[in-house]
Amino acid sequence: MEYEDPRNADEALLILGIARHDPRWTESAAPGERERLLLEPWAVKAALGRRAGSKLTKHELDEARRCAHDAGTIRWPEAVEP
Repeated sequence: MEYEDPRNADEALLILGIARHDPRWTESAAPGERERLLLEPWAVKAALGRRAGSKLTKHELDEARRCAHDAGTIRWPEAVEP
């Protein structure tokens, strides 16, 4: 089974203010290529808060940082070893 990315969710994330366009990607994207989004800090903080007893690996935290707008303003939890 092949994974298909639901692009229709992007518009909802933008309308709800959960994400914004990544300007670094928008400027370098090829014509017709999907624009990348960055999650707003408040949404990342809310998601991290809901994970209160479960730890994230370094790889998972790195991915979250990569996908977050203004990641430096977020207090990130300590990573666990896999």
